[in-house]
Amino acid sequence: PMITFGPDSPVPVEKQNSVCLSCHTDAKRMGWHASAHAVEDLSCTSCHALHQAKDPVMDSKRQVETCTSCHAQQKADLHKRTSHPILNGELPCSSCHNPHQSQNEASLKQPSLNESCYECHAEKRGPFLWEHEPVTEDCSLCHSPHGSINQALLNKRVPQLCQECHSVPHANVSIPEGDLKVRGGSCLNCHNQIHGTNHPNGQSLRR
Repeated sequence: PMITFGPDSPVPVEKQNSVCLSCHTDAKRMGWHASAHAVEDLSCTSCHALHQAKDPVMDSKRQVETCTSCHAQQKADLHKRTSHPILNGELPCSSCHNPHQSQNEASLKQPSLNESCYECHAEKRGPFLWEHEPVTEDCSLCHSPHGSINQALLNKRVPQLCQECHSVPHANVSIPEGDLKVRGGSCLNCHNQIHGTNHPNGQSLRR
């Protein structure tokens, strides 16, 4: 009998996908069976539209509509004060993610989140003479990649973000209460090389 596709099809998802995978077997899809979408028992037609001149999910400007139809939290983040240029199609979801196979929890194309960020933000890669440990560990410790209510995609405003780790930032330095150094732009007024520096006197990330 003819195999039908889509959510209303009586044909099991695995059988539907096997038809697609009989042709689409390139390196980008060879790990489909271990991907997050396959584990959720999604069919190819959950995202792709068959028998159309142009599949919407393959269009960078329309791709986000397909992805955010399921990923509601990310959709909300994209409309916050600061976000990557995803909504206008300049940076489609597939720039960072490979929905057909997973190397990590977020189905990133690169082995880690940091490696994904370095694809565009190469100047943050290092190695640096003086490194900020959270930066080398995970960019998302400070930044929200899809969007944030704070500038620079920060999870919290500075200095609250810094104080999550630096609860006593100037234990050996006397700074009067209300000093402008710890207000306004806060920590970044002085420690402006927060991602790392190669300056010989940059241990405090100020140069």
